[in-house]
Amino acid sequence: MIQKKANVQKTLAFSVILTFIANKAKQSLKIREIILSILRTS
Repeated sequence: MIQKKANVQKTLAFSVILTFIANKAKQSLKIREIILSILRTS
């Protein structure tokens, strides 16, 4: 039960971060390129 709650909080935090990154990417294509390069390497 505690584990589930922690997972939900992690998922929420991750989605907030993704939304923030997406908004920044709209403003700056450079940031999007950096994100894509990070995704490729990992």
